[in-house]
Amino acid sequence: MAEPTPVDWASPHAVWAAVSQGEATLVDIRTAAEFDAGHVPGALHVPLHTLVPAAAQRSASSEGPPPPRRALRSAFAADMQAVRGARSGWLVLMCRTGARSKQALQVLRALGLPAVAHLVGGWDGQVDAWGRHRAVGWRDSGLPTHTPTAGSVEPGHVDPTPRGRGPVS
Repeated sequence: MAEPTPVDWASPHAVWAAVSQGEATLVDIRTAAEFDAGHVPGALHVPLHTLVPAAAQRSASSEGPPPPRRALRSAFAADMQAVRGARSGWLVLMCRTGARSKQALQVLRALGLPAVAHLVGGWDGQVDAWGRHRAVGWRDSGLPTHTPTAGSVEPGHVDPTPRGRGPVS
């Protein structure tokens, strides 16, 4: 396989073709609730909880203040470095609309992680201020989707708790 050329984004159909040919790995960075509501079969789940502003995390946590934002970014980057080390080809990040994956792409590129792109439109797609579609999301693209049964954990799901950082086997 040739060395990937830097790109910022990819469409759902281009990503599915690359994943199907073993040229890319799709990394779903949505929350566990979003992922459990539906996701791409075979996608790795590495939640982007690490880039959420500290104030939002503090209000959601009853266990005291969260770690500093820089430490959280480092944890997400470490997760992605581990994924990068275990996978060849592109890592394509996916969130709900493409906004979080674009932000994560910028962070990972700044940290020097190569061959990373994000899925334009994410899972739900993007709409403009008038409700017109700017980008079709994976869910509406006609490509395969999966909704796990309640209580199941799939291979590739990464536990977002501080002690359980790693794939569930």
